[in-house]
Amino acid sequence: VAKITAVADASANTEASQLPVAADYAALGLDLGHSAAAADPDGSGAALLGSAIDGMALSRVDTLDKLQALLDVVNKLMDSAARLPGAAAPGAADLQLLGVDISSRNPAQQGAILAAIGTSGTDGSQIKSLAAISALTQKAVDALAKISAYAQDNTGATLGVPTADDYTAMGVYGVTGSSVSAINAALATTVVDGVRASTQPLVQAIASAYLKILAAADGTRATPDPIGSAAVPTEAELESIGVGVSAATNGHTISLLATALDALNRDQVATPARIDVVSASAGKMIAAAGNATAAARLSLDDFSNLGVQGLDA
Repeated sequence: VAKITAVADASANTEASQLPVAADYAALGLDLGHSAAAADPDGSGAALLGSAIDGMALSRVDTLDKLQALLDVVNKLMDSAARLPGAAAPGAADLQLLGVDISSRNPAQQGAILAAIGTSGTDGSQIKSLAAISALTQKAVDALAKISAYAQDNTGATLGVPTADDYTAMGVYGVTGSSVSAINAALATTVVDGVRASTQPLVQAIASAYLKILAAADGTRATPDPIGSAAVPTEAELESIGVGVSAATNGHTISLLATALDALNRDQVATPARIDVVSASAGKMIAAAGNATAAARLSLDDFSNLGVQGLDA
């Protein structure tokens, strides 16, 4: 109690090494959840709670209920960072309770900030202090602006070309050094403009759709045929990455295109433009069914584009 009382002087002036640790909170009978020493070896949860208390007046932490409320918020952030199944998403009010105010940010920026907690690192070390969360906040806002600007100008002339770290910084999960060029290529299409990449959910949808395609494009056709399964992209997902399809596109063409992507390798689907080539061949193939004139227009390249091998002239 004395340690917590000494820290809560309404001034963030305590060295991290002097802040209370998990054992101090446990001694008070608080439910530490995943911030308990056994579940949080580096003490990130306790460190964040101590950092928050350090800037508070004693009246904010003078009962066990008040401390538990703060601890519950800390655990919500830590569970989000750890990407635990069923973890509740933190909100602006949670950050406000700890002492980080994002109310001046617009809704899209707030969404990126809160999502960024979930991509900050599973050990919680990147959100173990209010200073770290404040830094994360600015990085999320900057990354969102950069990615949206790239989708608008298609060149990076405004704020630069996004990196995998930029996507992570704004809370977009799954983008790595090996996939960022493909996702950037989607942003650089004329279909995907700044508006269509203006929020974390929109950018996550683009990234997730392309990551699905890259995962499927391993050069081997799946068995059984993945048509209609979650393993291959839908029309909406293809459209979201800038491929030239729409709800008006023949459904059989979409099905053939989606399953063809499963048979190709990553290089053949590395940009939406390359997928458009596959789409064109899929359209020609569907048009050729029962139509001798359209069938005569098919080339070996069309078959190859669809992942059909072993044919010759």
